[in-house]
Formats: sequence, structure tokens, C-alpha cells
Amino acid sequence: MPEHLAPQLIIDGTLYTLVVFSVITWTLIFFKVWQFAHNKRCNQEFEAAFWALSELRLVIEDISSSDELVSSSEAACSLAPSARTWLAEETWPAAVLT
Repeated sequence: MPEHLAPQLIIDGTLYTLVVFSVITWTLIFFKVWQFAHNKRCNQEFEAAFWALSELRLVIEDISSSDELVSSSEAACSLAPSARTWLAEETWPAAVLT
């Protein structure tokens, strides 16, 4: 051990180093606990949405089974001028008011 270092300086340095690493360790522990809790909540929300998806699929199939309700029918996709009147600039102010 070098003679020019006081033992108190070594003891204090060791103690402060341990305190700093202890604070860092506890910070990481609390962050990981929060992160796991957050992930658990997100997983529960995803699982609920996933299992509700089968109900949504049934609704979509029911709506898609009737042609008059489907917007992708031939009449809705027509390129006739009357089908594009909503694109005309003069109709924009009326659309904004509704």
C-alpha cells in the first residue's frame, strides 16, 4: 500500500463508490419492476383486443355478405361524373359546414 495515501481517503472512496453503485442498482431494479408492470398491462390490453377480434371478424363477414351495404360495389366505384362531384372545389364549403 502506498504510504502517501491516507487510509481515510481509501475508506471514503470505497464507501462513496459503493453508495453510487447501490443507487444505480436500485434505480435499475425499480425501472425493471415498472417496465414489467407496464408490459403486463400492455399484454393484457392486447390479449383482450385479440380475443375481441373474432367478434369483429363476424361483424365484418355479416356486413360483407350483403352487396347493398358494401361500398366497394360497382355503383360506388363508378367513374361517372356524378360519382365525382364531391371532389369539385365548389362543394368543399358545403362539406365543411356539415
